[in-house]
Amino acid sequence: MSEKTLSLDACFERLDRIVASLDRSDIPLETAVALYEEGAALLKQCTEELGALRNRVMVLREQDGALCEEPFDDGEEGDADE
Repeated sequence: MSEKTLSLDACFERLDRIVASLDRSDIPLETAVALYEEGAALLKQCTEELGALRNRVMVLREQDGALCEEPFDDGEEGDADE
């Protein structure tokens, strides 16, 4: 699954299934490690996609009677250069 890019919603759904599988105590260690690695890759993909979406969000605010757009600032550092 590492070569295939999932939608953000599909990534979250797959991550939920991975967590549920890892919560079970009856899975072999090799399977658990493979699921962990898949989950880590999906988490990275989700984080990158959320960062890109955050950069696309604009805030409308009124200034001198006119609406102006400005980038959304959620206080997170390091996202402005992406």
